[in-house]
Amino acid sequence: MACLLIITCSWAEQAVYSNNTLEAFSESFSIYDVTHDLDQDYDSGDYLYLMGRFELGYRYNNSYLGLLYRQDAYATASASTAEIIHLNKSDKEMPANKRFPIALSANQLQSQGIIIGHTFTFISNLSIDISAQLLQAYEMTDGDIQGHIETHAEDYQGQLQLDYFYTRDAIFDRPVHNKTGQGLAIDMTLQWQISAQHQLQLNAMDLFHEVFWHDMYTTTAMLTTDRVHYDEDGKLDVRSALSGLESEKDHIQSLPTKWRLRWGYQFRQTQQLQTELFLLEQHRELRLRYWPQTEIGAYVYLSSLNTLGVGYDTGPLQLLIASDSLKRRKAHNLIVQLNGLWTF
Repeated sequence: MACLLIITCSWAEQAVYSNNTLEAFSESFSIYDVTHDLDQDYDSGDYLYLMGRFELGYRYNNSYLGLLYRQDAYATASASTAEIIHLNKSDKEMPANKRFPIALSANQLQSQGIIIGHTFTFISNLSIDISAQLLQAYEMTDGDIQGHIETHAEDYQGQLQLDYFYTRDAIFDRPVHNKTGQGLAIDMTLQWQISAQHQLQLNAMDLFHEVFWHDMYTTTAMLTTDRVHYDEDGKLDVRSALSGLESEKDHIQSLPTKWRLRWGYQFRQTQQLQTELFLLEQHRELRLRYWPQTEIGAYVYLSSLNTLGVGYDTGPLQLLIASDSLKRRKAHNLIVQLNGLWTF
């Protein structure tokens, strides 16, 4: 990641750097289906994330300044919600006499801006890198859907509560105009060279992250098939199938913190092993990198998600490609990383 590269190469007096990372994971659907029609087979699961970060900048001694583009998406859905989506997109018949609890939460953001940071060295083997991002965001979705659907032999019944902010209304197709938000994000990386063989690193991406949207489009709505019932006075009450409110309100959007705890061990002089614990909301993942010959720079990547990859790391150049499947339509986990440093 960006902070790791910066700390590793802090000896460079002047340099141009480029850090580019795309990381995606989906439990229920393949990454290909998420970006297309969601009409293929799905697995049981409830979490999805996409993190794309592309950075180009200039470094002078321990300070750096760069341009940044980000694409972030996080979603949590109940297993029955994923099943409903799959059946609808694939035009398959709903199973009768079944209750589907519906719970879907989505947080998506596209932004760009500048990043400014500095690496502080307290003692020769302990350093901390802190960077701030000044962001302008131009596309977002932030909200949730709650409720249930019950299927019967001839029809279905249900109730859904929607509450979400958006720059594009994907549900009711409300006419909107372009809007932008302004935000701030902070990253931090702490690195400790314990000994010649052991190294410890703690990275917090989006340790703080907030984007302010002024008069952002929002919809609160209730969808129901239970239109006829009796009120407390015993009088017949007929509800509309759709009721709600479209409005514009100020909104603060936040992205979750991504934690990475890395421990590196150099052994037999030419071999290196690095373990990483990656934490993102309820997502937990153990990652491993192994260099059979550190002088060559090539390494093998493994993770607890059955993801396999190959990488190359010589300091000025870092490359990683990893996936849980060689078939692009079947992959549920994908990592592509390319970092470069040019000193002068």
